[in-house]
Amino acid sequence: MLREKGLTLRRIRALIDIVSENDDMKEDAELIHEKYKMKLLTLEETEKQIKEKLEKRIAELDGQLQSIRLVVFDAKLQYKSNEISADKFELVKRQTIEIIEHINHEKAEIVSIQHKITDLSVENLERTQSPKEDLHSAAISYLGKVENTSAPQSIGSTVGPTTSWSS
Repeated sequence: MLREKGLTLRRIRALIDIVSENDDMKEDAELIHEKYKMKLLTLEETEKQIKEKLEKRIAELDGQLQSIRLVVFDAKLQYKSNEISADKFELVKRQTIEIIEHINHEKAEIVSIQHKITDLSVENLERTQSPKEDLHSAAISYLGKVENTSAPQSIGSTVGPTTSWSS
């Protein structure tokens, strides 16, 4: 899902670049842009489901960690009350430490995946503008550069011929 979303975002960027370079392809590009926007919406729905599953899994792992801490505490209590030997208490500690390490590793992987999804979502927000808006902003930017580099002209000379309606 992450690769597919990344590919779709790269294609949208390429499409925007093509439109900004060649205005003749604007109509075709709009159709393709809509196709990719629909694909992104589908991917976002899948992303939402994945996020929910990841959050659910983190909650499960947190519950398991709590249970393990209770087991360790109970073993320590039994050791201190001379119900179990020091060897058995050490065995419980070693095994629970290993389980805790596995759980923490899984949680770290989940957090990493969540960050990747979030990064793509932020990138998606930045890049889902329509090609028209990007072309328009590029044109404004270009015009601003042209005005800044050309000799200043009076407003009357850039507007064109004026007609007087006096009788």
